[in-house]
Order: sequence, then structure tokens, then C-alpha cells
Amino acid sequence: MHGILFLALEDFLQTRVGKNAWPQLLAAAGYKGRVFEPDESYPDEDILNLLELCSRLFRKTKPQTLALFGEHIGPGLVQMGLSMGLVRKEWKTLDLLERLPDIFRELEERNPEMSCPEFRTLRLRHGELALAYLSERRLCALARGIIMGVGKYFDEPILVNELICRHQNAPLCRMSVILDDPDMMKYVDIQREFEFIQSRILEIGFFNQFEGVPITHPGLVLRYDEHEVIIQVHRDQLAAMKMEAKTFLSAPHLPVGLEAHVGEINRSHGTAVLRQVTLANGPVGQRGFTRIAPEKPLPVELEVEGKTYRGGIRNLSAGGLSIFLVGKRQLDERMLFSALICRFLLPIKWLEIGETVELGPKEMILEGNVLDIIPQSVGQLIRVVFAPLTRVQQDWVRGYMKQRREEVLPKLRQLAE
Repeated sequence: MHGILFLALEDFLQTRVGKNAWPQLLAAAGYKGRVFEPDESYPDEDILNLLELCSRLFRKTKPQTLALFGEHIGPGLVQMGLSMGLVRKEWKTLDLLERLPDIFRELEERNPEMSCPEFRTLRLRHGELALAYLSERRLCALARGIIMGVGKYFDEPILVNELICRHQNAPLCRMSVILDDPDMMKYVDIQREFEFIQSRILEIGFFNQFEGVPITHPGLVLRYDEHEVIIQVHRDQLAAMKMEAKTFLSAPHLPVGLEAHVGEINRSHGTAVLRQVTLANGPVGQRGFTRIAPEKPLPVELEVEGKTYRGGIRNLSAGGLSIFLVGKRQLDERMLFSALICRFLLPIKWLEIGETVELGPKEMILEGNVLDIIPQSVGQLIRVVFAPLTRVQQDWVRGYMKQRREEVLPKLRQLAE
């Protein structure tokens, strides 16, 4: 355990009890006169013994004490991250937590003797983050407290729910971190945001779906006021907007997406009126890979921890896929992040590779990990992230996406005439 935590524990104890509490605690633990240096590492047992004595002093359980300690040190850790250039000034609570794996990786590169806890994070939407804690130390209560302390530093109301825990024989601790303020999650100052976009002549991305195929083009803001925004965009996008009566927007300066209702469309001028602009449930346009849905769910077979599961692919990208499982055999929540093998038949007609043409369908056998397990009323939605695909595998997936677009776009244009 890094020495800076011992200094933080000293400050925590003096704040809650008094200046003489620390030497008394050291003596009670058999560490009388011992000095813990901030740039040294010490056995985990040392801090755990001291925290056990703190629990008795406060007459609280060990998890309660760990959470209080974590909440105390959270703001200081943010300040330390800012001073080291690991945390950016414009970040808020979920922005920082989302980047924990990168922050810890950088810390270990700068300090080879440091051993940071292993976290995995996934931003589910603007106001919610999934976090997995995999440390053998099992200090999940400390992690929960630190998260609450980070929220206090940014003056944001944070709710932490621990869905599964290693103390209950799970292979990891899975937490849901929520921005606990409905107004903050939905509010967007249209005047301010679109004034910024227009003044800098920024292109914004527009996103719609048609028969499972993403339709996305850049566009410009022509005019705006507090009630509506007039935009100009490609005619295919206008056609998709008309069909859905809504659109999603991505602006370069916004970490989350926007959602808007679509009003009048003028195809000859390439314009549309957007109203009721609000924050979307998560980032828009920030995916590393474009997802596409098949015409109907594709049969798929998963092999996870020696067991086989069968379902249907709902959408697919070069980075992963979403699968719907029904029936008695379903994945256990504790299989989160487990390695898997995925087998399915990609219904592609043909693919040009160099000067040759390969005919489909193509059998795909891909490795990956379980990214998320979402219970549904009659089954489970499983999100899978692939291990890096080979160049040939990427060509097949992208070829199928191109085929789907070529099937769908003529129908979209015909319906929008």
C-alpha cells in the first residue's frame, strides 16, 4: 500500500477525533513512533490493521469506516490528479471516473513501484457509469467512499449502487454510479450551446436509424433562438429525420449528445427545424465502430466458461455485437468481462478482396469478452466486445455493413420523396 494513504489516514483521524488520535492509534497497533513516508510502499496489513482499530474507535463496521475514509480522501485525490496533469479542469465526476483505468496506467508508468487497483469502466449514458472493481484487496467500500468524495469535490449529487460484490463470492465488484439529479441530467442551455456552435462555424453530427442502418452526416446551424434551431444537412439525413420525427446530435465541444424533435423539413434548401432539444442518454457519435442491425436477428452461438449459449444478434460492428438470449440457459451476472468465443454465419453475398471476389455467407469465429448483461422481461441482452479482429475479419464485417446500406438507402430515399 502506498505511503500517501497513511498520511491521508492520519489527517482523517485528526479531523474526526483530534491531533493526539494518530500517535495513540499507532501505539495501539504496535507501531509506536513509526513514520510512514509518502513516497514509499508498505504491506497492506499495516493500513488494514490501523483501519480495523479506527472501526472500533468510531464504533462502526469496517465497511462503514472504509467508506468514511474514502469520502474524506476523495477531494484530495482529485486535487493531486489536477496538480499532476492526470485530471483535466473541465472534467466532472463521471468524466474522471470513466478515465480511471487510463489515470492508473499513467501513474504506474511514472511510478513503477506503485501498484494501483484494477478498475474497468463503461459510460452507459450521460448520467450513469458502470464500474467493475477487480482488486484482490477487496476494498470496495473504500472505492465507494472515494467516489462519493469525488462527487463532493465537484458539488454533484452521486448515488453508488453495488450490484454484485466479492464479499458475496462474486468474481468482482460491479457498481453503478449515477448522477442523482434529474434536472441536471436533462437540462441543456440551447442559447449558449448553439451560440458557441454557430460563432465558431462548427460542424455537428446528426444520427438517425432506418431499418437498423445508421444514417449519419455532418451539418451546420443556420439560425437558433430559445425555442428552435434551423440546421442544414445532407438530404439522406433529412429523409431519415422525417421518418423518425427526431434526430440525435453530436457537437465537438459537448461530452454528451443531444436529442431533438424534427419539425418542418425543406428538402430543396436542405434544412430542418429542430425543437425540444434535450440531453441524450449518453454520448452520441463517439463510438469507435459503427453498429448496424441485420434485416432479422442472426443466429449466434457463444461459448463462455465451457458452456454454450444460443441467441440472435441484434446489432453488429467491427468492435462487438449485441445478442438476445432466451430460454433457460442464460449468463450469470458474475460472468461480466469473461472471455468467450462467438460463432455465427455472416449473410454476405460477396466481397472484393484485392482483385479477387469471395462468395458468402462467411462463417465467423471471433474471440472477445462479455461487456454487459442486461436482464429483459423474457431473456437477456448480452453486449460483447471483440478482441482485435484480423484485417480479413474486419473486411468481412465492413463488407456486410456496406451491403446493408446499399439495400436500405434506396428504400429510404423512395419513402422520403
